[in-house]
Amino acid sequence: MAPRPPLSPFRLGSAALLPALMLAACAAGTPDQPDQRDTPAQVALDGRPGLSQMTHAAPLASGSLAGAFLAGRQAQFEGDPEAAASHFAEAARLAPEALALKRRAAFFLTTAGRFPEAVPLAREVMAADHDEASLSRLMVATDQAARGDFPGALATLAEASSEGGLNQLLIPLVRAWLMVGDGRPAEALEVVVPLAEAEEPFARLFAFHGGLIAAQAGQRATAAELFGRLTEVPEELPLRTVEAIAAFRLADPDSAPAGRDLIATYLKAHGESRLAADLLEPMRLAPVAPPPPITSAADGLAEAFHGTASNMAQSQALDTALLFIHLALAVKPEFDYALILKGDLASRQRRPVAAVAAYRAVPADSAFTYLARQRAADSLGRAERLEEAREAFESLAADWPERPEPLIDLGDLLRQNERFAEAVEAYDRAFARLDQVLPRHWSWLYGRGIALERSGQWPRAEDDFRQALALEPDQPFVLNYLGYSWLDQGMHVETAKDMIQRAVAQRPRDGYIVDSMGWAEYLTGNHEAAVEHLERAVSLTPNDPTINDHLGDAYWRVGRRLEAGYQWQRALSFDPDPELADTIRAKLDDGLDDAPSTN
Repeated sequence: MAPRPPLSPFRLGSAALLPALMLAACAAGTPDQPDQRDTPAQVALDGRPGLSQMTHAAPLASGSLAGAFLAGRQAQFEGDPEAAASHFAEAARLAPEALALKRRAAFFLTTAGRFPEAVPLAREVMAADHDEASLSRLMVATDQAARGDFPGALATLAEASSEGGLNQLLIPLVRAWLMVGDGRPAEALEVVVPLAEAEEPFARLFAFHGGLIAAQAGQRATAAELFGRLTEVPEELPLRTVEAIAAFRLADPDSAPAGRDLIATYLKAHGESRLAADLLEPMRLAPVAPPPPITSAADGLAEAFHGTASNMAQSQALDTALLFIHLALAVKPEFDYALILKGDLASRQRRPVAAVAAYRAVPADSAFTYLARQRAADSLGRAERLEEAREAFESLAADWPERPEPLIDLGDLLRQNERFAEAVEAYDRAFARLDQVLPRHWSWLYGRGIALERSGQWPRAEDDFRQALALEPDQPFVLNYLGYSWLDQGMHVETAKDMIQRAVAQRPRDGYIVDSMGWAEYLTGNHEAAVEHLERAVSLTPNDPTINDHLGDAYWRVGRRLEAGYQWQRALSFDPDPELADTIRAKLDDGLDDAPSTN
């Protein structure tokens, strides 16, 4: 049987990162960040000595500095910030005069959540290299702000450059919030408001932070004017921006209707977001105004760092995103937005255990509690801790008895682990919680249909696939699965081929769907056409045993028997399930009989 496309794109647990706080993209580049392109001989930045020139800095056992550095680089490339931090810290210890290694060690210690260990290294870099230590100064100033030393933090940042890249955004923002912490909000506004008048991409971000600062300073007219610049198209705003502006407006009876209207407009445009509803709907309905989400200089700094991290994550600069997330957490340790993003970044780096830890750190009273627990459960599944993940989803379903989503996620987890009958039971419990099946539920029907078909309950599976197509008529995955299943059973052959052709037209580079088209041609006796499609399927998905097996069958039918044997051997090398492996071995021994294969 041809492999079906996975359901994973539709899992609730694979939701995208939270919308960035930042309203416009930042220019690429991070202040004195380790160059991602350097080689061991070019570890230093800006013309500083490379590794081969600084090994004289301490008497070392042969290769020990190189080994620590190269191990750190390997960990960096593998997306393992914890290991990278340890190796680079060791390299910096072995070469105490090498500022480049201290920079790199401080950077990765911070990305790994070991910020207190990074600060002394950052201080050493700052003291030795006044002109090129913007990030080091930012780290030291953040540590000072976290301890309440705002004057000291301002002094530390006084020589930091605000030219180029992220510096032109971050340094003014951080200075402004440090001024707020130092009791000088009017001076902070003098920094931020002129920048809000500048051209994009940063003007809207400065307007947002200017509004936050003005609101804290009690300058409501200024805050209202700055926030008003952002709400012309409220549907496109990040959730955090909507939350902050709505809270500001709800605090004043005169502007409260506008605050409720902002929430209603946003929720209408984002009706499928349970997170937005969980966060904003209680604000809209509350009899008293909710507290503002940003009430201190530390909160403001955390917002600036989180926004930068969100933007870096969208630009695929995951290490840099983690660094700014940990700066945010240094000044606001229970910042739920930052903890969720930290978990999402760990998940993207395929570090599910670290993701679980981040999600579990979200405070229990946060509006993100449901999301955090859901993603923690999903990460447990990705870590192959199946029973823990199952218990976590069951607990979530018990604590939110009105929500079907935890049981859908549980069904997905069980289905992906080939526990199909148990998956059907979970899906059935989820559907029992639905008052009405809506068009967006087509993927739930599709998932249950797969579990039903794989557990031998074809009539119910067929009903689910038909209903999914009624809700989403041209959905390529459903067209492919149902069409293939019909062909495999000799049912509705022409209709099935037409459905698969429609799926291929939408997803011509999906090897599984192209395989279905080839197998459809094979089963209907069009062996030359089958070869053409199946060769393309193998080129698109080269390591799938079933697709390679199908190509071998098609080669045999057109007389290319040596190539058929090669494809069958290739299919065996990809660890097929025992039943398919036995079938392939039999074909290697005896070839095919006269009837087309329908494995």
